[in-house]
Formats: sequence, structure tokens, C-alpha cells
Amino acid sequence: HQSSGHQSSGHRSGQLVAAKVGSWEVEQTHPSATVVRVLGEAGTAAAESEALLVESDVRLEPFSDEVEACLPPADWSISAREIARRLDLRDAAGVDIFSIDPPGCVDIDDALHLRTLSPGVFEVGVHIADASHFIRPGSALDREAASRGETFYLVNTRANMIPPRLSEDLCSLHPHVDRLAFSALFTMDERANLLSTTFAKSVIRSAGALSYADAQERLEREGCPEPRTAALQTLGRLAGLLKGRRAANGALFLASSEVKFELAPIEEGDASGPMSLPTGMALRKQQAAHSLIEEFMVLCSCTHPAVAPAPALLLTLIGACLQVLANCAVARRVAEAWPEAALLRLHPQPEESKFGALARALEQQGMPFRASGAHELAASLSACKKQGDPHFNHLVRLISTRCIAPAKYFRSGAVPREQWLHSGLAEPTYTHFTSPI
Repeated sequence: HQSSGHQSSGHRSGQLVAAKVGSWEVEQTHPSATVVRVLGEAGTAAAESEALLVESDVRLEPFSDEVEACLPPADWSISAREIARRLDLRDAAGVDIFSIDPPGCVDIDDALHLRTLSPGVFEVGVHIADASHFIRPGSALDREAASRGETFYLVNTRANMIPPRLSEDLCSLHPHVDRLAFSALFTMDERANLLSTTFAKSVIRSAGALSYADAQERLEREGCPEPRTAALQTLGRLAGLLKGRRAANGALFLASSEVKFELAPIEEGDASGPMSLPTGMALRKQQAAHSLIEEFMVLCSCTHPAVAPAPALLLTLIGACLQVLANCAVARRVAEAWPEAALLRLHPQPEESKFGALARALEQQGMPFRASGAHELAASLSACKKQGDPHFNHLVRLISTRCIAPAKYFRSGAVPREQWLHSGLAEPTYTHFTSPI
């Protein structure tokens, strides 16, 4: 709300304020309200940005003393007793753990490794930060995290769900420091057939943090690469096989566009730090390493061959494959352990009626379009190509995304087993294997 007059609470005309409505009597033109917080001068970047967050119920205020008291002391380190209870991968032979994230990332929540066990047999490790070690059920920290719900990433700031001492330090898998983790270890052959799966609480020490550009450059190297580069390239080949298998099962590969902003700092700021204003924008280019991580994470969260992807797509493929791998395996495990209380995620089959306008438009172009199920929709999307227009298929996939119901979380005991399918991924049991930082 923009204040229109001087008030005893300390705000003045022209300022944006957050207010709590008290009452609105029949004879009142406007409700009575109490000013909760002054956001700043109307029209300024800092005040207007914070006003948007307040309207969306995103909380930026500092964590309370009670919450901060739940955090480990400044000199905390992993105890010998805790290490003895876990799988220690810090100095394991052949295990080179690394992360792939955007430049300057401070909350590194996952890392990976690939170890050759024997000719043609590999161990793929997916590691996520063990935030649960620090967040005890029912504690003030647990209640506050539940109240905030999630971390919001904004163009020039972020609203944390848990204190930065955890999200940016103790629960961030920075290189060359010991960290507590959950690890999913997959033994696979050279055709990406899953031979065994192991889950463990672990202690890890990442050996490196790669940016997407670093990882992409390694994926495209030729000749005799050094071990980490060779591991990335092997992961890329396995990811291509996993993605091809999902495609054959009817997985949907839709499209979305992510915008990146060019920012210029301005003098104005607030307690959270300096502000920036956008000076330009462009579509973010998807690289093969993004997808590699995603694919293995999906296999982690459902455990279940095709043509290997071109180098330009490998970075994206690696990210996607890691996520799919991990998510599926974990989903099956938690569903077995807690058949009535596992938190899973489903994606309903597409409804053909939602695609009416798109189908009619495509049929006018001589392209029959069917969406009575995921298999039919996937086949229709693959066939939507126009000679001389390389962007046409991407556009159709973008529009299709808007015609499909979103995926949703559910409790395993509340939904019949036959309805658990994640149709978009063609996986019968799915969840998210991730760290809440």
C-alpha cells in the first residue's frame, strides 16, 4: 500500500508500506489497518521489489534468535563418531566427486562421480547434502522452514528457507571440505543397464566445482582426456542411452524458455544488499551438462538404448539423466518402506480435449495431431516439423506445455497404485531426491 499522509507509526506520504487490515465497518469507505513495516519510497527498485514479495507472501525478514540457536556452533566439524556411522567416500579409490552449477553458485546441493569398477562396468554416484542432520523434527528451525516453504531465487537476491549458515555453508557441497550427504550409488554396464543400487548416509569431499561452461568444454574435448573429463564423457554416453530408453517408453520432451537478465548495479539498496536494474535480456542457452545431471537424478528418485546425443547437447542431457536416475530409485525405495506415507509425485495423462485449438491449427498445416495419451502425444510432437523453419517444432512443444496439467505431489496411501504414473517421464513411481536448501 502507498501511504498518502503522515502517520504516527513513522511512515510518510509517498512510501510503500506493508499493512495488516484490522476492521472494515459498513460506514467506512476504507478499512482500518495497522502498518507492519515501511518498505521504502514508492517507485524505487528496492521498495517496489520488496512490495512484490510481500504481495506474494515471500518472507525476507532475518531468522529469529530462536531459529539461529538451533544452528551448530562456529567451530562445528564432523565428529569421529558420526563418520563411523556413515559410508566414507572422502578418500575412496577412484572416486572423484564434483559438482556442476552456474558460476558463483553458493548453495551446491548435489554432486556426482563415476568410477570404473571393471571393463564396461561403472559406478555412478549421486550425492545430495544431508540437511536433515541439522534440522531436527519439531525444532524452531524445522517449524520456520516449514512456514517459509521454499527458497525463492530472484534476479538480484534470494529469500532463504533455512539460514545461510546451512544453505550456503554446512549443507553446501563446496570443494575440498568434508560434508555430510545422502548418496545413491548405481552399478551400470556400458549400455546403461542397471545392475545394482545402494543407498547410504555418507561423508564426502568434493574435489571440484565445475561451471556449466567448464563442463561443456570438457565434454567437447577430443583425444586422450584426463580422468574427470573422461568420466564426464562416459556419463554423457550413459545419459544418452537412458534418455533414449525413456523416449521409447513414451516420455514427453516438451520445451520451455528461460530468460536471463543483464544487470547493472545502482547506488540504491536496502539491508539485504545492493540493488541492480536490468539493462537487457536474452534467452538462456541450454547446454548438454544441464540435462546429464537431471537424467541421473530421475533414475535416482525411479530405478528402471538409443543413439548417443551430439556433443552440443550432452551437458543438458547429463543433468537430466542424473536427476531421473536418482529420483526413480528413491521413489521405489520410500514407497516400499512407507507404503502409506511416502511423498511421491505423479503427472496425469494428457487430456486430448485440452489440445483442441492446437490440433486444429496443426491439421490446417497438414499435420495430424493426437494427444489421447503420452505415447500418442510424444509421437505427434516428433512429427510436427516444417521444412525451412527450424523453430517450428520447438514452438509446438512450448504451446503443448500449456495444455498439460502440472505434476503434483501425493501421499502413497491416498492414491491407488495404478494412478501413480508420471506420464511426462514415462515412469511408474517418481519423487524428488533433493536437499531442501
